[in-house]
Amino acid sequence: MPTAVLEGLALNPAAPADVLIRLIDRHGQSLGSELTCRPLPAPVIDVMLRHPEREVRGGLAGNLDVDLRIRVRMVDDPDPLVVARVRHDRRKPLPADAVGRYLEGFDRVAASGLLNTREARQELCLAMADDRRLVTPAARHANPNVRAAAVFFEHQLSPTDRAALQKDPAQSVRQAFEDRVERATELDELTPEPGFGRWMQLGRPLTREVVDHVLARSDPNDLTVLATNPHVPADAVSALIGHPAPEVRSAIAHRDDLTAGQVAQLLIDPHPVVRNAVSVHPALTEEQRAAIGVDLRYVPGEGDFGPDCEHSGSWRVDPAWTPDEVARWARSSNVLLRRRAARSPELPPTLVPVLAADGDPGVRILLALHSADAPPRLLLGSYLEYTGCGRATLPRKPGFPGAGLARYWRDPDPALRLLVAFDPDAEPSIVDTLRYDPDHDVRQAVAASPQLPPKQIVALLDDPELARAAASNPALPVDVMRQLVN
Repeated sequence: MPTAVLEGLALNPAAPADVLIRLIDRHGQSLGSELTCRPLPAPVIDVMLRHPEREVRGGLAGNLDVDLRIRVRMVDDPDPLVVARVRHDRRKPLPADAVGRYLEGFDRVAASGLLNTREARQELCLAMADDRRLVTPAARHANPNVRAAAVFFEHQLSPTDRAALQKDPAQSVRQAFEDRVERATELDELTPEPGFGRWMQLGRPLTREVVDHVLARSDPNDLTVLATNPHVPADAVSALIGHPAPEVRSAIAHRDDLTAGQVAQLLIDPHPVVRNAVSVHPALTEEQRAAIGVDLRYVPGEGDFGPDCEHSGSWRVDPAWTPDEVARWARSSNVLLRRRAARSPELPPTLVPVLAADGDPGVRILLALHSADAPPRLLLGSYLEYTGCGRATLPRKPGFPGAGLARYWRDPDPALRLLVAFDPDAEPSIVDTLRYDPDHDVRQAVAASPQLPPKQIVALLDDPELARAAASNPALPVDVMRQLVN
């Protein structure tokens, strides 16, 4: 059986449990990724929990459509790489009694020999960077390797936890604390070549000689890192506020420890990218924010709002955001804060209609792309007005309105013609016509459309280009699905 057909069946929302179980038994090792991104029936979950292939169990561990209580059980999986795939749902974090076991799982990666201790620690640091709620439990964990990883995030810890790491009974933790926090990087240790290694060093404590050296070289890439380093002395911060490169001054604007005078200086900066950056500073009042004109032409990634776009870092969700502050941002006069609220999973449902009617297209599109509560009218409107990355996900959202989309079947824009595939009332003759559309994406959408007659869906299983989409079509007869896996 062609791999494309098997992958399509694994994704088919109408595939019964017996078909999925047969797929897992025969081809589970190669279908783990497909099983990660769809709801699963209870009998299938039971099979995946006990499956000998870690790729199958890992697919279950990473599936956010699976009940959290099931994914928590994967924390105790004997294979550490399965544990590492347990994903976090922002609205449903791991229960407190599972967090410790989850953190311990990363240490088992090193014990297994799959990664060395340093590599396993890096993996754990990535997990904590993705979900900062893990940092405090890691700092208090019984395993010293886990505590040593938490040292990387020492600036987020309470003074008590920070002091405990500094005086930790394990020498490895104390050494990690000294290397990260206490021992300043010397000039002769600084990596000479630009790149990630050098910039990681510049984010650590630095000797005065290193600070002066970086300031004297005046390399904007180095200085933007230095500008966000919490350890740099106050006079260096003052010097950077007056640096001629606007990207350096805008980096400084993100510091929470700026004085009132420094914030005021940045508020009247001649470059809009700097004023944009300081406009979201937590020290400002709403009156001050309202007086700043945000210039969207100088927003990084402006026009691309999808989570996978080139500038996705500009739209990264911080797990430390709280519902209260997100609610304040949603009501702010500052469009950048309203955009931040629109993409946050902590946005209160009562404020979704407010942002759905926002005057800024970016707010509306971010809400459509990121909110599970986005209204149908917003989803369709965002698809029609937005052409950036993430757009293709909108018609597949549960609330996307399908009625009347067949009117676009002759539209010159293929992105609109493919909407016909989502119209439950589209005439079969129109859908059949679009099977031969010159655009690849239109043909793919039609092959997966339940409006396509079953005989035509079956015929497309032999089409190398459209077989995967046809096999994922929920209108594919179940008896055909069973034949395909037998």
